[in-house]
Amino acid sequence: GLQTVFDGGSVNGTIIDGGEQHISSGGSAINTTLDGYQTVFNGGNATGTTINGGFQNISSGGSATSTIINAGFQEVSSGGSATSTTINAGFQALYDSSIASGTVINNGFQLISSGGSAINTTIKGGFQEVSDGGRAIETTITSGWQNVLSGGVATETLIVGGVQTIYDGGSASEITINSGYQVISSGGSVTTTTIYRGGEQSITNAGLATGTIIRGGEQRVSSGGSAVDTTIEGGLQTVFGGGSVSGTLINNGEQQVSSSGSAVGTTINGGLQTVFGGGSVSGTLINTGEQQ
Repeated sequence: GLQTVFDGGSVNGTIIDGGEQHISSGGSAINTTLDGYQTVFNGGNATGTTINGGFQNISSGGSATSTIINAGFQEVSSGGSATSTTINAGFQALYDSSIASGTVINNGFQLISSGGSAINTTIKGGFQEVSDGGRAIETTITSGWQNVLSGGVATETLIVGGVQTIYDGGSASEITINSGYQVISSGGSVTTTTIYRGGEQSITNAGLATGTIIRGGEQRVSSGGSAVDTTIEGGLQTVFGGGSVSGTLINNGEQQVSSSGSAVGTTINGGLQTVFGGGSVSGTLINTGEQQ
């Protein structure tokens, strides 16, 4: 069957088991339990929906607040908005100038692409994927994964556990790693990552990191990876075979260059540059500290 909520109408506690609910401009639905199909149109609002299965569509200026996704699918598109969604399992997709804010991913999947944006997402498990014109802003990763693919952009991510991967032309900036991992590969690029103790940045296979600050953690640059203008204020930069770094500033900590690794234009104000057999360094400036 079909329930339609028009301008000025409000329904509370509806259970949809295989049917449909349409929420039109000025209408509202509160505390719906969904195992069917709910559509929120321009000017409509759904609050407190629990999706146990089925499909919630928010489009053309519609809005949804405090949705819980236990199973099924929430699609936000064409200028729709979703606030304070909790994903326990299932799928949230953001397209076409839509926006989601305050999403918590306990498990399941959030996809951001084609002009969609996610702000203040917390990833406690599961996956967030950013691709093809999607943007993720101020994401916090405590466990799980954030994947940034071709055309996707992630800014101001805080990694306190779990993994952020940037590859295939994706980009990220202003990242803080307190614990956990950042992996940059296959044409991915990252600017202005800060790595604290317990955190690690890995750059490989045409990945590029620029302006990284190492404060107790580690940056690992391996085959085909590049790091430019890294500042080491404690911790370690390791350059493996096929990896290259340039413009590194060592104020404290260590740079290690292994066989077939390359370091160009390193400045040592304190700390240590270690070059192993087969490693290549050039243009090192030692103001204070040591090269061995």
